[in-house]
Amino acid sequence: MAATDISLGEVVYFEEGEIILPILASCCIPGMFEPIVYNSRYLVDGGVLNNLPIEPLQKDCDLLVGVNCNHLPAEKDIRNIKNLIERTVMMTMNFNVYSRISSCDYFIEPPGLGKFGVFDINKAPQLFQAGYVRAMNLIEQTPALLELPTQNPLTAPQS
Repeated sequence: MAATDISLGEVVYFEEGEIILPILASCCIPGMFEPIVYNSRYLVDGGVLNNLPIEPLQKDCDLLVGVNCNHLPAEKDIRNIKNLIERTVMMTMNFNVYSRISSCDYFIEPPGLGKFGVFDINKAPQLFQAGYVRAMNLIEQTPALLELPTQNPLTAPQS
């Protein structure tokens, strides 16, 4: 999980410890919410600088699956400054994601999510379904994924 330290202009990765405040920080959209203060840092959405934070995982993962939930469809009619700003922010975040795809073994980007807004919480079942369908398509196209060895974290040997 990642957040952006808005004061220092750097990415902050969370790999252990408290979870609630880092989660709140990682999705704290600048301009919509006040920064989350955590460990004397002012934190906002990690997507400001890194919307696909794979770096901390690369050393520990045998298989890396990237997921982008901010699919941006073509838009012919940008009607106002709010739409223009939202679209520009999404384009910047997506560029950041797309520059990291080559580091992923697999990449999932459910189509159609661009029609949902940030606050469409009541549409959670449709959002979940779109992700589920896309992930199942990947598994169907790559049956070897089902054959990967797995370790139960409760019984895995400790290093």
